[in-house]
Amino acid sequence: MRYRHRLKLRHALWLLAASVISGAAFGYLSADLTTGGMVRGAATGVAIAGPLILVEFFILSHIPRAALPFAAVVLVKSLVYVVAILFGLHVGYWIFTAHAVALLPRGGLLPSLAFSIALAVAVNFLTQVTLLLGQGSLSAFLFGRFHRPRLERRVFLVLDLVGSTAIAERIGGVRFFALLNDLYADLSGPVVEHRGVIHKYLGDGVIVTWRSEAGQSEGRCVEAVLEIHRLVGDLAGRYEARYGVRPRLRAGLHVGDVVTGELGDLRREIAFVGDALNVASRLIDVARDRGVDIIASAEVVAALPPSIRAIAMSIGPVVLRGRAEPVELFTLAPG
Repeated sequence: MRYRHRLKLRHALWLLAASVISGAAFGYLSADLTTGGMVRGAATGVAIAGPLILVEFFILSHIPRAALPFAAVVLVKSLVYVVAILFGLHVGYWIFTAHAVALLPRGGLLPSLAFSIALAVAVNFLTQVTLLLGQGSLSAFLFGRFHRPRLERRVFLVLDLVGSTAIAERIGGVRFFALLNDLYADLSGPVVEHRGVIHKYLGDGVIVTWRSEAGQSEGRCVEAVLEIHRLVGDLAGRYEARYGVRPRLRAGLHVGDVVTGELGDLRREIAFVGDALNVASRLIDVARDRGVDIIASAEVVAALPPSIRAIAMSIGPVVLRGRAEPVELFTLAPG
């Protein structure tokens, strides 16, 4: 099973578990603290989770996120959730007709409706905030994972759109922005598939990161960048039809120690501070000067597993801008 599918399955199981637990708690509290009410509430939770999972993962997940603004997305998805929840409640009441009164709180259906709306809005608000902050950032902020800066070893992949200035001048700013949106949506697939995290968009570039054990020793960083280049090449015709250009990406890969922590005051973000990210960014300059697509440092190449199907060719030690000591570099190509 591909990682993207496993991720969807994991999210579906979390949604099922949350629905069962909240349903059991609601049934227990609204049925005079009886075990029967808790069991019936849990069963109703399953009836609620079923249509929610179907709607979320087979309908809503295929709607482009950029189609609506933040508030509209939260409102539309919350309304869909409320309908699905009420449908599940109805099915639960129908299944347990003989005990329907026990499932209803003393105030009738109104508390169930209020609970459904509040839960739907909260879940979808947090989901959209997670998309704005980035993968894993919300949980890191909530649980203070990086409240105190820590030293980590990380792999960084920096991607840069070749000829971005000329492209923007030729097709105009608005169409160029749409091009970037399409490009970033496409490359996010290989990133997620190979367990990377998109750290930041830099206008016409992207920073992706992995913890070193997953990104380097398991070879996921190389697999991701090779798949991104293959995918962008395969979709070149579609981009040309839409925007009149065939996009091409340069990439720099490096691994090293960085300090990770919450940075900023009025606006806080999870930031990486250290030479490793700077080196990865400088490799883009080398790729441009050498006329190649992918440059990786010796530190990345040395730890790759033998199973990685890639050809690494040394271009020797290179002095990067802003550094005194040369860095041994390699070009990477599919093997």
